[in-house]
Amino acid sequence: MASWCLGERAGMLAVLAAVAVAIVKYTLLQHEPSHLSWVVALVPRLPVYLILAVIIVNFRRAHDQLELIASRDRMTGVLNGVAFSAQCAAMLEAARARRKPALLAFIDLDGFKAVNDLNGHAAGDDLLRRFSEGALAALRKSDSLGRMGGDEFAALLPVDSQAQARHLASELHKRLTDILNSTGLPVTCSMGALIVAPENSATVDELVRHADRLMYCAKRAGKNRIAVQSP
Repeated sequence: MASWCLGERAGMLAVLAAVAVAIVKYTLLQHEPSHLSWVVALVPRLPVYLILAVIIVNFRRAHDQLELIASRDRMTGVLNGVAFSAQCAAMLEAARARRKPALLAFIDLDGFKAVNDLNGHAAGDDLLRRFSEGALAALRKSDSLGRMGGDEFAALLPVDSQAQARHLASELHKRLTDILNSTGLPVTCSMGALIVAPENSATVDELVRHADRLMYCAKRAGKNRIAVQSP
């Protein structure tokens, strides 16, 4: 159990503890304890416990790796839509408990279809990968990024205030624009930025749809810009 829940080091410590308990128990049952009693108690148990701990640790690593693969978008490496929604739900619940807002950004790449049409799908795929890598680097460790499909992405950023949310939205759009400019392709991004109040009880799907509508407002206003809505 320690190996599964806490990792290899905790598992090995649990093994040593189990062996120590076995030794003490075995010794106390002997009328005349001797060094031989310790050996008899230790030898058959230690290898078995160690092997079990190693097997459990390796199984847990494989389990975690499969979970990681299942939660990631295969092309870009960011969270897929399902995993992003699940992570958002947990993050929003934590923000509500702290009575703090959150920033939900929905991002669409302007001109992406033309890249596929003129340069081929391989160029489009490479653009998505480069954009995702840059976006992950631009975000904080506390933020979440997911690919919602095609050239659409979403990010959730914990914030302390609406003012900080507005600042981060503007800064994120600037950084994403710099990433796209570095590709040399005529692609920009439109962003819908929804500031989610702590008292907002809407579901993740509802909030994402709202941010998506804001993104389309930015597109209709001329693209390559942000549409922000606060509570």
